Amino acid sequence: MLSSVGYWQSHQHQMTPASDGWIALDSNYTSDVNNHGNPITAVSGMVVTVKDVSGTSWYNLLANIKKGDQVRVTIAASATVDANLSWQLGLSGNPTYYGEGAYPYFHFPVSSAGLTAVTRNGIYAGEYAWTPVLSIINLEGPPWSAGGSSPNVSFTTTGLDVNWNADSYPSQSRSYPTREGWIRKEIYRLTQAQTTISHMYKDSLRGMIASFNDVGYINSEEKFIEIKCIHANAERAVAKLKQENNIILPILSISQTTSDNDDDRRRNESVLVNEKWWDADKERAFRVLSLAPRPVNVNYQLNIWCKYMADMDQIMEQVRLKFNPEMQVPTKFSTLAKAFIFSEDDVTPVTASDKEDRVIKKSVNIILRTYIPSPKFLITSTGKITQFKVETS
Repeated sequence: MLSSVGYWQSHQHQMTPASDGWIALDSNYTSDVNNHGNPITAVSGMVVTVKDVSGTSWYNLLANIKKGDQVRVTIAASATVDANLSWQLGLSGNPTYYGEGAYPYFHFPVSSAGLTAVTRNGIYAGEYAWTPVLSIINLEGPPWSAGGSSPNVSFTTTGLDVNWNADSYPSQSRSYPTREGWIRKEIYRLTQAQTTISHMYKDSLRGMIASFNDVGYINSEEKFIEIKCIHANAERAVAKLKQENNIILPILSISQTTSDNDDDRRRNESVLVNEKWWDADKERAFRVLSLAPRPVNVNYQLNIWCKYMADMDQIMEQVRLKFNPEMQVPTKFSTLAKAFIFSEDDVTPVTASDKEDRVIKKSVNIILRTYIPSPKFLITSTGKITQFKVETS
């Protein structure tokens, strides 16, 4: 049984398609096997474009036709010559696909599998069926190649519950907990308020102060003098300068101003971070898990106090060289924290009173991109989860 695939326009023996909706047969005349004196046509190849005359693509269906299958080509009823005449062909080999050109097509190696009709002059169908006019041709193939035409199945709804509610049938997947899901729930349970305080801000401030403790200047005697970096905001440093006349300049002070979230570096809360920790005493590695850390940007203000502009220039040169383009600020939590300069302000007073020396001051505003770590937990060899209290870098 054959099923209709689609309709193409016959182009006689022109085996190179020049448009979509193209079908052609490569045939030649032979003698009638019954010696009736009427020549019949032997066919060796058929070309069919992927798209039919309506522009519908039949690639998957044509590609399914294979060696040993049979197809049938029938002239449409609207043809002026040999209407409804058909020719049944058998595939002697698998089709070849030519998809590089403007009009992709299949070439089918075929041979006559049976003469199913006779022309008006008594000549077997196929002999001249393609020659009189450029007729519309219906191509029929195996039922599975036609695809969309599936038999209709009718059934009765008697005894069927057609009003069932899907919400009344909960998923059974919750009955099969996974190992990862259990670990995540345990870490949520163990992450309590007293275990989440990491002192990240305090440790980051210490790292910032240590980063500027090697700054200095060359004095008039060509000696390098180190400058002390202290933790103090600008107001406190000014008060100290006025209170104590023995403050040695230059001096650096650094203070934390504000902090905010960095959503560009944020990860989902449910993400588990896997790390490895090597125990040198036991000579083995342990698996350490934690929830994703919280990315934050911490703002700092670096204040530089000098008496001479020459000293200020030397100090600023060293500060700028530390940011190329960023400054690494190692802490006990991470070695990946990076600091950037985003602005610089000159806050030197224009004039000074008669009893006071003029003090040159600059403020450098810095952003530290770091993370607030989540509590870490150790997975033991027995599968137990315990809090990991060893400081890692």
